[in-house]
Amino acid sequence: MTNFEFHDEGEVRTQAQEALARTADGLFAERQEYLCTQHPRYESFDALIDRMTGMSFNDITREMIDVPEVRERFEAERGGDGYIFEQPILINLYRSPRT
Repeated sequence: MTNFEFHDEGEVRTQAQEALARTADGLFAERQEYLCTQHPRYESFDALIDRMTGMSFNDITREMIDVPEVRERFEAERGGDGYIFEQPILINLYRSPRT
């Protein structure tokens, strides 16, 4: 289970960041990078399933999520306010178009 990741976008995000750098870094003179963190909260495991399967830009099904490994990891995050997760976000701000 230690290598199990549900909907891991690490590889595709790395590729997107590399493509952006190849293109935007040549078009703009200035780039600032910001790292922030979201803390999505879910009332229940079913709420997570509803959120993940309700997105129009992916093809995630209930069967992909409702497996023992995902449920176990989800339950490990139970707190007094439900289930709260940490989601890092990288923002690149480009300014000063090159002429």
